[in-house]
Amino acid sequence: PAKEGFDSNYHRILFTSYMDHPINQTHAAVVANDYYLKHPHKKEICGLRSDLAFFGNPYLEYFNTSNNSFTLSEDGHGIGFTSLLEREKWKTLIG
Repeated sequence: PAKEGFDSNYHRILFTSYMDHPINQTHAAVVANDYYLKHPHKKEICGLRSDLAFFGNPYLEYFNTSNNSFTLSEDGHGIGFTSLLEREKWKTLIG
């Protein structure tokens, strides 16, 4: 997802997940989808999927990539992954 705001008047807007974790790949896809629904005339091919860079990652099991489409298995709220996120060992970084 964009780390900074951008001007929607640009001629071309491309989205990428820059080889990020599957959760962030999914978030980038949601942001791109929302933008292109509002601006269908600016639709471009995006570099959102880098799941082949992650081997044995259980988050990838949520990706359905058949028939040249990309959908997610539903699991919880928002973009999903709830059952996997609940099993993560979370640490407080700032006390």
